[in-house]
Amino acid sequence: MDYKQLDRTILGELWASDTLWNNLRYLCDECESRFAGTESERLAGDYLMQKFLEYGLENVAAESFEMPGWERGTTTLTVHLAHREVSLPCLALPGSPACHLEAEIIDAGEGSESDFKKLGESVRGKIVLTSPSGPGRGEKYRAAVEAGAAGFIF
Repeated sequence: MDYKQLDRTILGELWASDTLWNNLRYLCDECESRFAGTESERLAGDYLMQKFLEYGLENVAAESFEMPGWERGTTTLTVHLAHREVSLPCLALPGSPACHLEAEIIDAGEGSESDFKKLGESVRGKIVLTSPSGPGRGEKYRAAVEAGAAGFIF
């Protein structure tokens, strides 16, 4: 068997075929968020199982298991200013629990370790606001939780 030719054939098919693009499009556009435990995740799993069988894989099987799931609901953010209210568009971070929260907002700048150190105990019980620059969202969120924040906005 000419393995070099086989590699060329496979790689050529990957570059020339629209199969990969169509699979990606389906998973992203039709299966939406695919959060764990949701209908869109099940739809994506079923699609991949079908594709594995179409590609000729053998012994393809799904195994059930329990895990926590999360589905994004509606989220609203209203800021109460001295003489008016401002409603802002927002999305809940994955895994956020449902709640009604009223608290003062505190600006943590970029949300870096030094920003949280400067704020110290003043973060406790407040909603932390961070800018999109600086550390990653997960690092900012962790720092806000460790500082005792009641909420997190970035």
